[in-house]
Amino acid sequence: MHTAIIPLPLVRLKNSAAQLALYLTNDFNNPVISRLFFKGLIIFTLLKVGGIISFSRTVMAHHQITLPRGLLGKILLAPAFLANENIDVFYVAAILFLIVALVARPNYFTTVFFFWLTFNLYIVNLPFANGSDLVLFMLALWCIPIGRWPRFDSE
Repeated sequence: MHTAIIPLPLVRLKNSAAQLALYLTNDFNNPVISRLFFKGLIIFTLLKVGGIISFSRTVMAHHQITLPRGLLGKILLAPAFLANENIDVFYVAAILFLIVALVARPNYFTTVFFFWLTFNLYIVNLPFANGSDLVLFMLALWCIPIGRWPRFDSE
């Protein structure tokens, strides 16, 4: 007599959930996909900055950002300090960084600075921020672990 082993429904569910997780995350840290994802976010941010720069100038003429007194808050909001003083310098620096990040390979430094920039863009544009700013902010946070350590390839 042959005894058949029948997997329990919970075990089958666990296996299918694990297979689904592996399917969705198998290429998570693939360098080509990571670069494409990061560069797509940079292009989106460039388009967003290009679209709001004139409106932001008008709003910042009548709105000042209240900045924190603590050292950590001053470090986190350093670009917002700059935007309070001169919004044009803030946007030129942001655009220059985005162009450099678009050309360079994504690494931990560029992804962390990109996250820092999107956070400060959100703070500067808070009076007229919408859901896309929050989505960009979260996607920039997710870009940090897909970066690589910077290395210089010798030719």
